[in-house]
Amino acid sequence: MNPGATQPSTMSKTTKLAVLTAAGLFLFLALTLLPYPGLQNDECLFAQPLYGPVAPQFHISIFHRHIPLMLMSYLGTAKTLIYAPIFKIWPPSIWSIRFPGLITGTATIWMFAVLLYRLGGSFAAVAGAFLLALDPSLVLTTVFDWGPVAFQHFLLVAGVLALYEFCRTGSRWMLSTGFFAFGFAMWDKALFSWMLSGLVIASLLLLPNQIRRRLTARNVLIAAGAFVLGSAPLVVYNVHQKFETFRGNAKMVPAEIWPKTLMIRHTLDGSGLFGYMVHEEYDDSPRAPENALERISASIRRIAGPRREGWLSPLILLALACVPFWRAQWRVVAFAAIAGLVAWLLMAATKDAGGSVHHVVLLWPVPQFLAAFCLAAAVANRNRFCSWGVSGLIALVCVQNVLVVNQHLYDFSRVGAAISWSDAIFPLKDAVIRLHPAHVNLMDWGSELNLIAMTEGKIDIRWAAEPGDREIPTENDQRLADAFLESAGESIWLRHVVPIEMTPGSSDRFEKRAAERGYVKRRLEIVRDRNRREVFELYRFVKVNP
Repeated sequence: MNPGATQPSTMSKTTKLAVLTAAGLFLFLALTLLPYPGLQNDECLFAQPLYGPVAPQFHISIFHRHIPLMLMSYLGTAKTLIYAPIFKIWPPSIWSIRFPGLITGTATIWMFAVLLYRLGGSFAAVAGAFLLALDPSLVLTTVFDWGPVAFQHFLLVAGVLALYEFCRTGSRWMLSTGFFAFGFAMWDKALFSWMLSGLVIASLLLLPNQIRRRLTARNVLIAAGAFVLGSAPLVVYNVHQKFETFRGNAKMVPAEIWPKTLMIRHTLDGSGLFGYMVHEEYDDSPRAPENALERISASIRRIAGPRREGWLSPLILLALACVPFWRAQWRVVAFAAIAGLVAWLLMAATKDAGGSVHHVVLLWPVPQFLAAFCLAAAVANRNRFCSWGVSGLIALVCVQNVLVVNQHLYDFSRVGAAISWSDAIFPLKDAVIRLHPAHVNLMDWGSELNLIAMTEGKIDIRWAAEPGDREIPTENDQRLADAFLESAGESIWLRHVVPIEMTPGSSDRFEKRAAERGYVKRRLEIVRDRNRREVFELYRFVKVNP
């Protein structure tokens, strides 16, 4: 089918089946990975307002009820709102926290295919669906949604598809749906402003006539109203907090752009999470395969060898090189390229942003769109052998992507998740419940929000590392240490074991200050992961001096 030509209103059965197959493969790959890592601290951030107090600046009071608006100055409680009814019928667990995100990701793949079908035909839709569904970075950041990114992708694609339908049909329902999706995405995570800015600039540069034709007072009011409605909690928060979202997060450092470009490559090829989310395969304490899935994964790894990098980058370069074939639809290609480039430049220039996979992946599905659309244009109205050749290249990229995902599965099952994703969090929860303390005092980052979520807030968890932050304690440090030690008889302390502490030294300094007050440390338990590595230490402080 010719990209840019008018397509039938609905996809053929064959095209639908192919897209559903891609979505099904995404779901399957994600489900194979889902049980291995423990719940990560940031992955559970959204659940905190459901089980604990929210900082005063992040909520409003209506009829003596606290309504949480934000989790952080740039992160809203949209995900909290969505999960609240889910947790009422499906209590927090590794499955209830992760599975809804997979359904969201599956829906994103379907909508992305519909958008590509409208713009480029069946070939583009199927190619785009498979390239997105099997992308290692998308699979991993969706199933383990610590970014969070799953709803960002869904709302981006939903908004663009709705506004495309508005431009095509004039439907004001689609206009309001598109802008509501963008507004809701801003509340979910204000970093959506990067992609939104890219879309706005690309539209102004390439679609001025289309905008002028639709620019009526009524359409402007509908669009603005829908956007404000979707982002209303973010608007209210910033009105009350003097635009803290933008004052606190819009610090631009253009010099940071170039050093961060390497992360684009690592996110495109799917290698960016090795070592961070999963231990490297040469780490100690390997496990033998325990079930059929792990044995199959190990066999694939043995036959294919280590596969740590996908081939999406060269495919995109090849697709963009097909200039003569997509010249008639250059605006579509330019629109996606400009939107993605502007978003990346804003991301990379923002202080402390753009240097990790969960930021770069917010540009998705722009890379997959460019590859699928340009290659569809290259094969349009050409001979069958050309179509087969391009299809073969796309299939090779998809197979390589699956092998990269399998490498993650092999590493998860053999050497286990890395520190902040350790599956030791599950026996830790059981140990804490068994000890039944009045308070759990945390001396290290990484086990607060996940324990709160898994215990549904039934255990009082306190951050206790601050008195040990400094070599020379302040008066406030001394007071805090005394306050924690006053309840030592009914409290337990928790930290990572010494070699893998996230905040090295705080625990030892607190222990020293406790000893000065006549308290000694008594170890209760060492919590290990599935590979028998020591991960967490539970202990008490016992008064020994009268």
